[in-house]
Amino acid sequence: SALVYLSNLIVPLSMLVIGASMVSMRIKDFTSDFRLLIFSMLRLIIIPVALIFLLKLFITDALLIGVCTIMLATPVGSMTVMLAQEYDSNYALISKGVAFSTILSVITIPFVFMIVL
Repeated sequence: SALVYLSNLIVPLSMLVIGASMVSMRIKDFTSDFRLLIFSMLRLIIIPVALIFLLKLFITDALLIGVCTIMLATPVGSMTVMLAQEYDSNYALISKGVAFSTILSVITIPFVFMIVL
């Protein structure tokens, strides 16, 4: 049971790391980074739409296509920030990417569903 309690801490701890690394950032920092905008468009719209159209060639079940759409259109995982910090990488940029893609996914997930389904 101790391992279950530890595994339940992973998501809250990663959110704490993201929040701590975003303390000094401004909202303008999110929209001014061109690389972050391009990455978010690729990750949240272009790749999911392309792969879902490809999957539709092989899968006929609408429920399975819907599940795959949700899996492909979700934002960047928060665990990447903890890994970047662990390996002394640019975790501030990664935390911006996680936060920005999470905010954008509120708009892009319904958009991807409208395009694909």
